[in-house]
This record gives sequence, structure tokens and C-alpha cells, in this order.
Amino acid sequence: MVCTPLNNTVIQRSFLASLLINSIVFGVRYLYNLNSEWYWSVEQLKSFVFICVNVLFVQECFRVNDNIVKLSYTDWTGRAVHLLNRSIIFKSIVVSVLTQIVNFNVQQYVLSIAKRMGIQQTPLRKLMMEIGVSSVSSLLFTTIMYFEWALIDARDTVLSILVMAWFSIVIMLHVRPACLL
Repeated sequence: MVCTPLNNTVIQRSFLASLLINSIVFGVRYLYNLNSEWYWSVEQLKSFVFICVNVLFVQECFRVNDNIVKLSYTDWTGRAVHLLNRSIIFKSIVVSVLTQIVNFNVQQYVLSIAKRMGIQQTPLRKLMMEIGVSSVSSLLFTTIMYFEWALIDARDTVLSILVMAWFSIVIMLHVRPACLL
């Protein structure tokens, strides 16, 4: 049986995990009134939990000795080995930083559009927007990049170059000096 890293079951499980993790994290942030100074710390924690949940409970296929094999969900040691793989850790950090910066910028953009349209931003509305933006962006680009590139440890040089170029561009745009705005 051929194991495909990204199938409908994996996508559905990943989206549900993302929705659950985002709801819990943003709910805790809302209940404890953690303001913007905690944003990046909370995002780092959320990314770490998301990576662990995806390796331990969502992903079915992993690269073992240059073959893509399906690991049982009860094979905790095999999954832990992949969670601690240096290449997977590095690629997961790249994917999580990309996700955090894109989520932050999309959330700020949606808030500015709502402000221009005169939509009053209550804390609950902002919470729902954050959960929605994080979950949808996770489904749209993080799932493919994470499962196909990071977890399978793809040796596709072109994909690696594209992801690193995108990573560099996003970092550069996010930390650009205010005088360039």
C-alpha cells in the first residue's frame, strides 16, 4: 500500500486539531486578558503544541530509511523519533515562524478593514476573527507545507529553496524599517 503524506483524512484531522488548539489558546488569551505583549509567546507555545499534536496524532506517513511508511498511531517511540529529528525540527520552526508572521499580518489587515468599515470590534468579535484567520491559514498553506515538506523530510531541492525564499521575504517584509512604509 502506497502511503501518501497528505490525504483527506490527514487534512481533516489537522484542521480539527488546528481549530481546537486555536480555540483553546485564543480562549485562554481572552479569558486571562493577555494583551499584545504576550502575542509572540502565545504563538510560539501554540506552534509547539500544533507540531507535537500533528506528529503524534495526525500524520500517518513518515520517511524511514529513504522510504515513506505508514506508522501506527500506537507506535509512540517511532513518532517520538520523528518529533526529535533535527531536520524536521528545523523545518517545523521555519513553517511555524512563517505561519505566525502571516497570521499576525492577516489579522492586522482584517482589523484595519473592519475599522475602516466602521465595524465595532468587541473582544469576542476579535477572538472569533483570530480563531478563523489562524485556522483557515493553517488549512490553506501550513498543512501542505508542513506535511509535505517538514514531516516527510522531503529532499526536493526546489521546494526547499522556494520555502526558504518565501521565509526570507516574509521576515524582511515584517521587520522592514518604518521609514519604508
